[in-house]
Amino acid sequence: MVAQLDVDTGPPRPGGEGEGGGEVNICTPDIPAAYAHYQSLGFGCSETIEGDEHELYAAWMYRKQTVHDVAFTGGAGPRLHHLGVATHA
Repeated sequence: MVAQLDVDTGPPRPGGEGEGGGEVNICTPDIPAAYAHYQSLGFGCSETIEGDEHELYAAWMYRKQTVHDVAFTGGAGPRLHHLGVATHA
């Protein structure tokens, strides 16, 4: 199973202004499948953790000019591990 998450930050609200979604970290039992799916959507790869035989243990991927927009780590799921949101001060 591949995790898919669409984040809509919506219009700015009084009291705070988002900068565009931040990051999403997703736990998934099949990191290679999640990686391939997001790569097919146009995501680039900024970092991976791989084993001696090139087993993919984790991957960080981006669509914007950021370090990463989505990351995949191993675990039961797919499930949300954490969200990171950037705001203006």
